[in-house]
Amino acid sequence: MELQNRSQEIQTLGARVVAVSVDPVEQSKSLVDQLKLGFPILQDRNHALGSVFGVFRLPSGMDMGDVDNHSIFVIDASGHLRWKELAAERHAALDEALLDLPLDCQRLIALLIADPPAPYAEISARLGIPVGSIGPTRRRYLDKLRQHPAVAALITAETQTAR
Repeated sequence: MELQNRSQEIQTLGARVVAVSVDPVEQSKSLVDQLKLGFPILQDRNHALGSVFGVFRLPSGMDMGDVDNHSIFVIDASGHLRWKELAAERHAALDEALLDLPLDCQRLIALLIADPPAPYAEISARLGIPVGSIGPTRRRYLDKLRQHPAVAALITAETQTAR
């Protein structure tokens, strides 16, 4: 995880990394332990932090807006939000990019990201692609995904944040 690798640098700049979740503390602690995170996950069941940092809103009724179960914030020493990452943004960009790809590409990627991933022999049989072509085809399709404007914007934002 990029933020975890840059934790010392972020702290030197007077900022700190916290993850915020609506999940119970015990569940988040388990995630911190499992992933060996170098930062805490704070519980925000009433959305107080999400509201302060602009990722939770209730403009009308129960519209949840941008809220996501696990968000990551970089907050400077004066308490200002300097960077945030919402899993929902990544999922939305990827979904948009996938829908713009040809159907055969969507099918191949779906089989490759299945849990567990389908073996190449099965992919070959289901899609009529020679086994030896699956890897190169996958690479071309992933390149197309990276070039999609929604995904490219996320990559650019992450690259600029890493500087």
